[in-house]
Amino acid sequence: MIALALSFLLAADADPAARLEAAAGRDASGDPAAADAYAALLAEGFESAALHVRLGNARLRAGERGRAVACYLRALRFEPRDASARANLAIARAAGPAVTGAGRPLLARIAERTPEGVAAALLAVPWLLLWTALLARRRARGGVRGALGAGAIALAFVAAAGAALVAGRVAERRRPVAVVVARGGAPLRDGPEIALRPALTLPEATEVLVVAERDEAVRVRIEGGVEGYVLAGDIERL
Repeated sequence: MIALALSFLLAADADPAARLEAAAGRDASGDPAAADAYAALLAEGFESAALHVRLGNARLRAGERGRAVACYLRALRFEPRDASARANLAIARAAGPAVTGAGRPLLARIAERTPEGVAAALLAVPWLLLWTALLARRRARGGVRGALGAGAIALAFVAAAGAALVAGRVAERRRPVAVVVARGGAPLRDGPEIALRPALTLPEATEVLVVAERDEAVRVRIEGGVEGYVLAGDIERL
């Protein structure tokens, strides 16, 4: 027991890169403890899209489809263009019953796929060019003045689109999304009382929007605006 405790202490003090390599070795050999090693690194703040994807892959192999979907969604929040996360998310979703999403407007779906750096550039660059064009227009004359005015209007529209994407990215990060992780699905009830008969059962890996929390019950919304209560232990927040 002492030797085992010492091994865990030494592992915790090891370089994160070395711990990741060791976890990857366990993962390659089929050791289920690899998932715990990945989760420990994330809990300590060593976050990356690749690490979320690796944990998701380990969860999926263990039959935890809901938790795997949650991992892939976290990876895409961290890096929206991560091809591995997107491909593995599609595989995980297809591995079981069809699920219903939480439902999102078009802007939110576009913002989800737009990296924060790109959204910021679409706001900052046109904004700087806009003011440059306006300053130049004050000194210009004739046709040049008109062209600069038209260009400034176009740049204003582009900057506004960039601002909308930046706001969308911020809203997407703050959006209280959760995933059903219960193996048998999550019973959805009209009220928080567990004695109520479920109106339906949300399949594992269903994405829901958290509306409110009440003790052990959570009010959630699914696509179509349907709302109800599920047990807190049946879902995992992103």
